[in-house]
Amino acid sequence: MVLLETKRLKKYFYDIRAVDGVDLQVREGELLGLIGPNGSGKSTLFDCITGIQRPTAGQILFRGRSLVGLTPDQIARRGIGRTFQVIQLFPEMSVLESMLLAAQEFEGTLLSRLFSRREEEAYERARFLLTMLGLWRMREEQAGNLSYGQQKLLDFGMALMANPSLVLLDEPASGVNPTILNTMLDHIRALNAQGLTFVVIEHNMDFIMRLCQRIVVLHHGQVLAAGPPQAIQSDTTVMQAYFGG
Repeated sequence: MVLLETKRLKKYFYDIRAVDGVDLQVREGELLGLIGPNGSGKSTLFDCITGIQRPTAGQILFRGRSLVGLTPDQIARRGIGRTFQVIQLFPEMSVLESMLLAAQEFEGTLLSRLFSRREEEAYERARFLLTMLGLWRMREEQAGNLSYGQQKLLDFGMALMANPSLVLLDEPASGVNPTILNTMLDHIRALNAQGLTFVVIEHNMDFIMRLCQRIVVLHHGQVLAAGPPQAIQSDTTVMQAYFGG
């Protein structure tokens, strides 16, 4: 079943064609990689899907329903979580407070039951996720005091607070040490095995090739290639896009 689909999606900034006619299908339960040189349109594509940018043209369908024109909060409530290339945290807030704040942003999904149970549900969800990520013992620590890798894990946990069905990860392995990288890899795999769908932007080719079942390559805002990791690795047009200009 197709969970997310874009049809001839375009996003132009004046004469810059950041996303230029992208047709993309993400199947339910898939672990899809999205790669391409810097400036190829990957993060802009995420911005369009999550309502941060409004597309210039084209369609974005999630479970067959259009997302175009919805706010980021409305799209999150449909069941899409996201992390960012630049971590979005309030450094003075504690780890636990950061998770609870993320829950408030998604009210109407995870916290849709009786009002008296909302705080309890959010706390239990945060405790479960922080324990899974190895951050529960640091729950009272300010987010700004965490290592960069721990902040990446916290950002990941915040994206999971609403129990989404699709998570968009923007460079989760960027700048982290091998231990955190492998931890992130294991968590994504485990959650995917439970049915959670992921689309992952990443420049770490070893990470993306180990993780993903299928890879889409963007270049100059267009889909250059798509297929299993082995096929992408041996595709001469992909190699030229990365190394040949």
